[in-house]
Amino acid sequence: MVTTAELPFITKTLIPRQRELIVRRGRILEPMLARVDKKVQAVCAPAGYGKTALLTQFADETELPICWYSLAPEDHDPVSILRYCVYSIRALYPDFGVSCISLLKSGSNVVLHTLAGLFITELHSNVSVMFQAAWFMCSMMFIGSTGRQI
Repeated sequence: MVTTAELPFITKTLIPRQRELIVRRGRILEPMLARVDKKVQAVCAPAGYGKTALLTQFADETELPICWYSLAPEDHDPVSILRYCVYSIRALYPDFGVSCISLLKSGSNVVLHTLAGLFITELHSNVSVMFQAAWFMCSMMFIGSTGRQI
């Protein structure tokens, strides 16, 4: 069970629910679904243009497992960002990030280089991660060349 001390805003790692009256964005969504083998797909638009709606539609229609993390302006601490990423992935892959979690829970000063190295090392599995960075006015989904999102 995740505590609020570990993850203060668990909603950042939950895929938003699709609203009933949202129009399907097939013209944009179909090419995204067809290109899941690409390393990076970026959806960029000003606030209110439906980036979140598009990405939730993608998450709903793809067969890939999706791990979600909604970034916000206050997410400027790299250790906090990695913490949310680890817990987002653990929602689908409970054994992911065991070494990262141990380091984060140790109470000692976490060395970013060490934590990032552990995180990247563990990403060498079929893991899909969707980052929604609304404060950049750009939502990004990182997709690996084997159909896995990184």
